[in-house]
This record gives sequence, structure tokens and C-alpha cells, in this order.
Amino acid sequence: MPKHSHHTLEAVREEVLRLLTEAAPDHLKTNELSKKLGIPATHPDYDLVRESLDQLVGEGRVTRGARRRYHLAIPDVAVEGRLEMAGRNRWLVVPKQGGMDAAIQIDHRSTWTALHGDTVRVKITLPARFGQRPEGEVVRVVSRATETVVGTLKHGNRTFYVDPDDRKIHHAIGIYKNQIGVAKVGEKVLVKLREWSDPYHQPEGTIIRTLGRAGEMGAEIAALALKHRLPHHFPDEVIAEAEAFPDSIPPEELAQRRDLRGLDLFTIDPHDARDFDDAVSIQQHDDGEMTIGIHIADVSYYVRQGSALDREALKRGTSVYLVTGVIPMLPERLSNNLCSLRPDEDRLAYSVFVRLSARGAIREYEVAKSVIRSKRRFTYEEALQVLETGEGDFAAQLLALNRMAHVLRDSRRRQGSVEFDRAELRFKLDEQNQPIEVVQKRATESTRLIEDCMLLANRVVAQHIAARKFPKGEERGANLNPFIYRIHDTPPKDKLIELAAFVKRLGVNLPTDNVRPKDIQKLLDTVRGSEHEEAINELTLRSMAKAVYSEHNVGHFGLAFQQYTHFTSPIRRYPDLIVHRMLAEYEAGMPVRRRNEYAAELGMIADQCSERERAAVEAERDSIKIAQVQFVKRHVGDTFAARISGVMPFGIFAQITSLGIEGLVPVRMMDDDFYTFDEASLSFRGRRTRRTFRIGDPVFVRVVRVDELRAEIDMELVEQAEHESEELPASRPVSRAIAPNSQKQRSKKKGKR
Repeated sequence: MPKHSHHTLEAVREEVLRLLTEAAPDHLKTNELSKKLGIPATHPDYDLVRESLDQLVGEGRVTRGARRRYHLAIPDVAVEGRLEMAGRNRWLVVPKQGGMDAAIQIDHRSTWTALHGDTVRVKITLPARFGQRPEGEVVRVVSRATETVVGTLKHGNRTFYVDPDDRKIHHAIGIYKNQIGVAKVGEKVLVKLREWSDPYHQPEGTIIRTLGRAGEMGAEIAALALKHRLPHHFPDEVIAEAEAFPDSIPPEELAQRRDLRGLDLFTIDPHDARDFDDAVSIQQHDDGEMTIGIHIADVSYYVRQGSALDREALKRGTSVYLVTGVIPMLPERLSNNLCSLRPDEDRLAYSVFVRLSARGAIREYEVAKSVIRSKRRFTYEEALQVLETGEGDFAAQLLALNRMAHVLRDSRRRQGSVEFDRAELRFKLDEQNQPIEVVQKRATESTRLIEDCMLLANRVVAQHIAARKFPKGEERGANLNPFIYRIHDTPPKDKLIELAAFVKRLGVNLPTDNVRPKDIQKLLDTVRGSEHEEAINELTLRSMAKAVYSEHNVGHFGLAFQQYTHFTSPIRRYPDLIVHRMLAEYEAGMPVRRRNEYAAELGMIADQCSERERAAVEAERDSIKIAQVQFVKRHVGDTFAARISGVMPFGIFAQITSLGIEGLVPVRMMDDDFYTFDEASLSFRGRRTRRTFRIGDPVFVRVVRVDELRAEIDMELVEQAEHESEELPASRPVSRAIAPNSQKQRSKKKGKR
């Protein structure tokens, strides 16, 4: 367009649209546009540029950002999805339709103003080809995944900023000096994000809460709770609903249920448990068969659909067990009192009776609402003592249950059920919530007994729903049996190939095509008792798909079950509560309309519960890391026997044998030789000494550095002779076997899988 020509408004509009289209997704200022148009600010037609921009913004064809920067409005046909960090400088946008299979690859320079988890719109820049993902660039942030960020307040070059705890938040958050408030540099803070529309400037925020000194146990635990959106307080209306229930069960409700108060049943839980959601019983028959009773707290009686209690329970999804305590799904009035199957108190329950042959085959079963009265509250330790000595309360019943549990376990193994024997870390805390002792806890006969009973109940309930007959006279288009399943898909092919390549070097073959649960279990059995057992268990677990909730049943690969659900922990898991409700409605003859309602809403419920479960698992893992660091920081300079648990290009992960705590030996600290990393065998090899470090190898390490802010432990390798010349911390009272504290990591039992 000639510089001195006479311009029309329509011509300027068209040129502005052309320039913004070519520049997309970049923003252009008014003066930048005018220069490209050949209309400087001094030109008489400069007002046409402003007028055209105002018109186009009003029509929705152009968007105005911060500092009057303009960009082309993105049409509704753009691909919309969730932005996820997939690795260092690797991003994916997962569309709402198509999931991960339809994910679009995003260069780290093309994320615009989006952060991990945000819903964004994407413009495809390179279509998929040769089996690769399509490439694109983010052009609009539709909605933020979160309005707040947790991190550490720091002072930069004449500025303040917050370094986010979540490594997936890849930008520091700028803070104006007048927005700091009472916060001090080095403190953990909660920041509310301000509007961020200009990618050429860092995001900014306002500090709304201080949590304490970064690195301190209390501040770090509070920070991780906020990071994972774990609510600490119940709304007033939720508490009011919970407190409104009477202490006793109404007589009219008792009259509608099977009265099992005379049955010998009991609970078995961790010593510090307060929410007892399951009890068991057993009846032995003259023909050698047994009937196992699994009695589950009937939370659905108290938490009615659509109530404030129900909405809050769905929002939370699950109880979260941190090192310092539990964040419950339900208020204490329900979780620890009215719903908890406390001994010698009448409680409402859902009972599943399963008659089993001597070989564990299911002969018949029954599911019924009941009222029960627990006769005894066992801790796992007390139940184990009875099993080992054959003496004590309900010894005959416990021994019979354990015999059948072994039969069920063997039957599952024959079908290919995969079992991992992994230690859990438990911490004993002092009055200031500081970890003073740590112990590795493994499954025992009593914990396995309960898990076997819960797996049986979960499987039977899922089969019960799947086997329901087509209602007579009902139109064929109706959704027959909507339900929420616990599913576990086959392992991802790429991870399976990596695992197979690794174990092949140990002389073990693992098929990668049409892999069966039996193949995975055979691998674990082969390495059991060897020096590589822990490493192979960990690598195999990482190669497996994640178990999730779904309204579509694809079976449970790890358990080798065709149908499986979660029924046995409604006090702490929302899906179990939904299953209880649906069981009752099916029994009452759920109408077609109601079944269609369930079919429409179960997908949302399953996704929400799966997401909250992932957040809970990550929070529990983070809290353990924090406790590990707090414990180990008192042992900087001490030496331990360890075993290599992982090998990466940047160093070796080593797990202290006596404590189960893992740290990193950075490759820069392996200075006795020049070591090269072999990705194929996951090992380091010395160029001069030919010394090799592989997963599973025993080593000796010294703790050299603890980073409380990043929850990292650095170690160095120590020669055996040097190790033996020192007094070892393992010989001091730092890792005595203790009972677990209030963290109560119950998530590993009761059919979690």
C-alpha cells in the first residue's frame, strides 16, 4: 500500500486481518501494524488503523491483549485440549476427543501463555506423517487449570519472584514489591496468578498466604497439600449435615435389613486406624466348603445423592494419607464414628457372602444390606500373632480364613495375577512432627488375608452386575447395566519393549506381543530372591499401565480378572460409594430413565475419581520424600550399605538397604574414573578400570548433601574397606522396627488394585 495514498476503512480492515493472520499467533501493537501498512502515526489516515482495530475487536475477529497488543481471534474449529508436560522441553496437547492417541506435539517455544494442565486451543502447523504426532502451537488459553501456585519466594536482580514447587510450572512467577505483604524471602507462599496474556513477559502474581520457612517439615507438607489441591476443611453445610444424624440407627431402617448382629465377625486394621470400613466372618461346612462374609460399612445410607456431603465427597474423591496425618473424604462424624465398624456397636453394612469350594471355586454368593455388630477389633499385629501361634480370640476362624486366603491367592496366581512384594516406608514423628525413626514395612499373613477377602468381594460384586439379565419387555435401545469399573489395561508396547530388552541381558525372556499377566508374573518369579529382584520389581511396575476408574469395562490385567470394581472402602473412596448406591437401585429394579442418567454421568465421575486418586498418590509420595529428607539430613557424612535402584545419564540412584531411602550419586562425583552411560543396559562402565555399575548391584554410599527445598539427597560411592572402617549409622538406633504412625498407609490393602 503506497505511503501517501488515500485509504478507505474497508481496505485498512482487510490489510490488518492479513497482517495478523501472517503474524499469528504473535501479537502486534498498533504502531507495528501501522508501520507494516505504511501509515505512520503522523499520517492523516492513522485514525483509520485505530478504528479498524476497534471494529474488528467488536466483531470478535481480532482480540486485544495486554498493552494494546492485537492478535487474530481463533475460530471455534481450532483443536482444543489439555496441555501436558511430557518431558524436558516436550509438551503435548491431549484433545477432549481421542485422548492420548490424538495428542498434538508442541514445541516448548510455542506454548504461548499456557501452563501445565491448562485447557488450550491449538493451531496445527505440521500434520501427522510417518507415524509421528502432528505438531502445533498454542494460540489461546481457554481456561486455567489452577488460579494459584505454591513455591518459594526469592529475590532476583532487583525483582522478587516465586520459584514454583511443581516442576511442570515452567515459569517463575514475578511478584511486585508492594504485593509481597508479610512474606519473607525463603518462605513457602501461595500465589494467586494475575491475568497473563503476553508471552514475552513472565507471569505475575500476588502472595495471598505464607506457609512457613521453606525446607521445614510443616511448611513443606502444607505446600504439597495446596499444590495437589487437597482441601483441609469441610464447608459448614457439610459439617452440619454430618452432625444432624442421630447416634442410633432408626428402628424402621433396622427392620428392612438382614440382622447379622449375632454373627461372629471382626475387623483387622492398622493399629492407629479409626475408620474401620470392613469386617469379615467365616462359616465352615461339613463338606469342606467355606462361606466367607465380607461386611462393608454402608456409607450410602448417610451420604445421599446430591447432598452437600455427596458433592464434597465427589470433589475430594478419596482420603489422602500423608506422613503427618489423613485428609479424609468424609467428616470425622461419619468416617470415624457413624460409618466406622467399631466393636460392640450396631452398624449398617453391605454384606457379601461367598461360598467357596476347597479349591477356591465360587459355588454361590449373595449380596444383601445388613446390620452388624463387630465382636473384636484386631490390629494387623494382633491377628498375625494369632495366625503364628494358633491361639487367641477367634483363632479357629482366623486360621480357617487364612487357609482359604492362600487357596484364593494360589488360584489367582494360576490365572496369571501379578503380585509385587514392595516395602513401604513408615515414619515415627516427634511432637513437632519431625521424623525420628523409619522402618520398611512389608506385607504379612494378616495383611494378605484381608487383601484376599477384599479382592474376592470386589470381583464378586462386579460379576454380579455384569451377569444381570436383560429386563423383560424392555426396549432394546436401553442402556442395560451401567456401572463403574476398576480397570487395568495391558502394558504400553514401548515400555514393554524396554523392559524385555533389559531383562534379556539377565538371561530372562519376556514376550512383547500378546503379553499375558502370566508372562509378567513368570518374570517376577524368576528373579525372586536374586540380587536383581527389587530392581526388576520396580522396572516392571513402571512399565505397567495405570489402573483407573471407567464406565467401560476392559478387565483388570494385573489381577487377571475380567470384571472388577471397588466396593470395599466407601469411607475413603467415592467410587465404592457409587457402587453401593447402584447395587441398591439395581436390586429395587432401576428404571430405564435412571440407568440412562447413570450412563450419562458415570464417565465424569470416573474421570474425577481417577484424577483425584492420582493427586492423592503423588501427594503421599511427596510427603514421604519430605520425611526422608528431614530424617536423612541428620546423617550427612554417614555411610550406609545400599543397592543401585536406578541408572540415568546424570547418575546412579542408590537405595539404603537398612532404611529404604533413596538418593542420587551424581556422575560428576564418580571421579575415580571416566564413566560412560550405556542406555541399552542401563549401566555405567569405567573406561580405565572397566568397573560396571548396574541396577541391583550392591554398593556403599555416604550421604554428602541434602536439599530440603527440592527434597533431594546426594550421595557418593565409598569403597568397601573404607565403609567397614567406620562406625555405621545402621548400628545406631535410627531404624528400629516400629509400629506405623498416624499416616496409616492403608491404600496398599483392601483391593486397592
